Amino acid sequence: MSIFFLACKRVEPLEVSGSYRRQLKNTFVVSLDGERPSLALGLAGGCRYRYGEERLFDVAEGVDELNAFQDQLAKLGGYNWLIHDVESPGPFRELIGYSCDSGIIGPMVSAKLADDFAWFDERARSLGDSGFYTWFTVMRELFEFVGKDGAVW
Repeated sequence: MSIFFLACKRVEPLEVSGSYRRQLKNTFVVSLDGERPSLALGLAGGCRYRYGEERLFDVAEGVDELNAFQDQLAKLGGYNWLIHDVESPGPFRELIGYSCDSGIIGPMVSAKLADDFAWFDERARSLGDSGFYTWFTVMRELFEFVGKDGAVW
């Protein structure tokens, strides 16, 4: 079963009155109930947002493949499971251990991850693992698409 991430850009808050509750197209409500609410930096919990454009990214053929790519990404970024926890600062930390229960990735974290992928591109390519590098470029494209005004879930 494939795993997809939905990437949205041009995200902005949407004012909705209490009596106006119909389903609105291209909107979402931020929940901070996920395992890692810190990923939503730049978005306010409980608020409704509108987005201008969306893209669906196929990021893995299943949980095992996603976990394997995340492990390779951790090694690339110098992450040591014995020393660091997921919340410690560093490249790609927000994606290490990310799952559907982790919550939404907001604009500040998305921009940081776009920078991480750009910075490590040559190093990822030099590993010589075409499967990992293909995944790496999909993830880079995803966070570049989102930019500094988007969200991912």
